[in-house]
Amino acid sequence: MGVSQIILRRSLPLLLAVLLVVSSVISYSVKRMTDTLDRNVIEHSHFLIEKALSHRQAMLRQGMTAFVTLNNASTDPQSRAKMAAPDVLFYSLDFDALMVFGSGVEKTQALTSEAVRDSDLLQRLGVGLDGLLEQARRGGPDALTGGILRLDDTLVLAAAANALPEDQVALRRASGTTLVLIDLLDPDELLRLGFQYGLIDLHLIGQGEGGAISEDGSLALTDLAGASVIFGWSAPEFGHEMLEGLLPIVGSSAVLMLLLIGLIALDAVRASRRLEDSHSALTVSQASLASSEKRFRDIAEAASDWLWETDERLRLIYLSERFERVTEFKASQWLGRPLDELLQADTQGIALWLQTQSRKPLRCKYSDSNGDVRICRLASRPIMADGKCAGYRGTASDITEEVKAQTQVEHLSMHDALTGLPNRNNLHSFLAGKLGANRPLAMISLDLDRFKPVNDTLGHAAGDLVLQEMSLRLLNCTRNEDLVARLGGDEFIMVLDGISSQESIEALCVRLIDQIKQPIVYEGQNIFVGGSIGIALAPQDATEANELLRCADIALYQAKEDGRATWRFYASEMNQRLLQRRQLEMDLRQAMAMGEMALQYQPRYRTNGMHIIGAEALVRWQHPLKGLLGPAHFIDLAEETGLIVPLGRWVLNEACNEAARWPEHICVSVNLSVVQFRQSDLRLDVQRALTEAGLAASRLELEVAESILLDESAGALATLNALKELGVRLTMDHFGTGYSSLNYLRSYPFDGLKIDRSFIGNALSSANDRLIIKAIVGLAEALELTVTAEGVETGEQLEWLEEADCAVVQGFHICQPQFAQEMERLVQELG
Repeated sequence: MGVSQIILRRSLPLLLAVLLVVSSVISYSVKRMTDTLDRNVIEHSHFLIEKALSHRQAMLRQGMTAFVTLNNASTDPQSRAKMAAPDVLFYSLDFDALMVFGSGVEKTQALTSEAVRDSDLLQRLGVGLDGLLEQARRGGPDALTGGILRLDDTLVLAAAANALPEDQVALRRASGTTLVLIDLLDPDELLRLGFQYGLIDLHLIGQGEGGAISEDGSLALTDLAGASVIFGWSAPEFGHEMLEGLLPIVGSSAVLMLLLIGLIALDAVRASRRLEDSHSALTVSQASLASSEKRFRDIAEAASDWLWETDERLRLIYLSERFERVTEFKASQWLGRPLDELLQADTQGIALWLQTQSRKPLRCKYSDSNGDVRICRLASRPIMADGKCAGYRGTASDITEEVKAQTQVEHLSMHDALTGLPNRNNLHSFLAGKLGANRPLAMISLDLDRFKPVNDTLGHAAGDLVLQEMSLRLLNCTRNEDLVARLGGDEFIMVLDGISSQESIEALCVRLIDQIKQPIVYEGQNIFVGGSIGIALAPQDATEANELLRCADIALYQAKEDGRATWRFYASEMNQRLLQRRQLEMDLRQAMAMGEMALQYQPRYRTNGMHIIGAEALVRWQHPLKGLLGPAHFIDLAEETGLIVPLGRWVLNEACNEAARWPEHICVSVNLSVVQFRQSDLRLDVQRALTEAGLAASRLELEVAESILLDESAGALATLNALKELGVRLTMDHFGTGYSSLNYLRSYPFDGLKIDRSFIGNALSSANDRLIIKAIVGLAEALELTVTAEGVETGEQLEWLEEADCAVVQGFHICQPQFAQEMERLVQELG
């Protein structure tokens, strides 16, 4: 509730109370005034009644005086003519009775009017005249007295006086007669008397009604007998009538006043509510404005914008406080100086930009107090006065950090984040410019050898260090006009501008390979990697960037095929071989889908008795055009394309199914690829193959190349342990050709090892190879591992291996690889 409403609600009862008091005072005053008026009317009526009665009594006394005088004037008491005069006088004065009393109370003579002549009024009246007669007689000869009497509803006015006797001497000696003059006022006469004096319905009130004043008015007078005679009349109630006329007016006025006050109060309430709403809206608006101002101040303080204003000559006349904080200049240092002296535009002059009233912000730069160059975005509006431009005002937004960030983004979009070298986008832009100008170019595609094991064994931090170091070494081998880019992973591209001489390029390749093979120290360890290089020339090999890259990649692939750590120039026949390889990949995919793959088994014999104890599964491709192809024709391709995973799973399932039909003491060996370790769940594949074939796990031997252990050291150990838990046998293949074979034998759960055929082939001609073979056999016996010699091609080799205590042998000299049916027959006969 608002303050005004509270005040109104508190004051409204007070106003109503004041109105009630005023109305009560007015009503009381009017009532008192009307009561006073009514009393005055009654008092005046009393006066009129008394005056009317007094006037009749005065007339009565005058008549009495006339009778007394007439009686005293007579000198001949014996003459009847003397008595004629009172009669005439009586009838002329229109009184109702004249009675003459002697010295006693007896009446001696009476004159009466027609009204009382035949009634007993005089008899009844005589009784009440005693007091009047006694009073008159006590008064002496000159005494004249009178009074009123009441007979029923008739008012009697009486006057009495003493008459002198005829004999003056006797008068002095004794009292004479007493005259009583009567005036009767019956109800009609009394009513007429009242009308004469303005009294309505003047009448006598009956006995017992008391002498109090009634609502119509009344007056009590004492008669001659000491009783009360009460007069009544209809007194006009002027006050009551006035009150009746005023009360509706006063009441209506009070009601109208109440309604008026109610309307005023209602309007005041509404007005107060509107005022409160306006006040609330104003409060909210003020709070919003204050919040907006605070928000603007906060933003203005937090932002790097500063405000400026110039006159018509572009001289600075105002600089905001933010200017001093951003530039660290004092505003007074620049006030009065031209705006374009402080700011320098990148594209056009500030004066021209302001005059054109461009709404597009202008990018400018300036030097702060420390001499550092900063960049801002200028926005302006003209100051108009009387239709003319009186100057300009606007903002300067510091965008130095934004520009730096944008520059950084642009740099990252064109450069490798790790090495800082140009990336593929930058390379294409560089090549587009050079090839468009028909410049001779030599593109070198370089790929690091043995880089992945560095990441896997030492972590990505070591790998990042190798890449960064290689970037520096490649840059040190090039000129400023050349370009070194990193396309991703361990693949680098070098573009040599203006070089087409094969000798110069080969000299650079020698230097590059030498630099790459230098050790890199990481946490006290020496890291060694190598590099393979493919070279393409423009415009000889290609004139477009993508084609030139493709040619360099083909040459790189050829360098890897030729033994790595070397370089190859692109030749058209390389492309042909690549096309053939792609066709071979398509054929291989089709062959796997069409069931053209088959298995042959290379039997393994125990030298003691030459019994078959197992066989190695060898995959073959029954090519429809080229005939039976061995693994050398497609295994590498399968590993590169990822086909080795489904192919290896097929070999595993097929070998287990075939071995399940062999005697229980003969096992089957399956070779595993490094790609299978990376891309498939070997444990699940092996378990499913054993279960579906119904083959005991102890009859399955998995041959693992040392390269798998080198490339997948951490993951390989976990996988081998998981396979070992299934109960299969694990054998290290090509033992003796790797780097850390002895360490592997100590760390990994192998059951046996196979001596590489390279040692067997040279055993008869090389004493060192024979020593190595004997050492391997002795090591295996010490570690309780089974030793198998593969690649036995001659009888002499077989005899020497028997003498060297090599327990198991296999090779073409003993038995050629056999298909499934032949192998099944062979194991039944010789197993």
